[in-house]
Amino acid sequence: MIFEKIVADLLNSQQLKELERYPSHRFSSKTKQKQNKRRNHCVRVGWLSFHLCKILGGDATVCARAGVLHDVGYDYRKVHKPLSQIFGHAEKGAIIAQKMGENPRVVDAIKTHMFPIGGVPRSKEAFIVWMADKIDALLEVLHLSKLIEKNLYRTG
Repeated sequence: MIFEKIVADLLNSQQLKELERYPSHRFSSKTKQKQNKRRNHCVRVGWLSFHLCKILGGDATVCARAGVLHDVGYDYRKVHKPLSQIFGHAEKGAIIAQKMGENPRVVDAIKTHMFPIGGVPRSKEAFIVWMADKIDALLEVLHLSKLIEKNLYRTG
């Protein structure tokens, strides 16, 4: 199973393209412009989720797809309302993923990735996506996103 094949349709989706306009973790704005886009964060979270799932067990397809889509609920037109975005994007993203026809386990992982702000991750896959999101956010803040990006498409 290769990450790129599992998420190829998502990488070209309008939902992910819109995240090019939304900044990632604002307090890490010194990172390269390429790395500081929400879309890049989503792809890294998908890649991390996929590989963590291989180690921890679970459905790697669910982890990869939920990781890539976990922040699709952010709306670049409302970037001036960061708190409402933070508190509402997981639920909104789950609705978007459901409308896209995603597996209910993917939808649930998206819905719970903001724990403890939102619901508790109820599956191994949801926990893995939650954990991958936090790991990548920390790497981004520490200006270490390049550690993932340089390996992103090197391995399956």
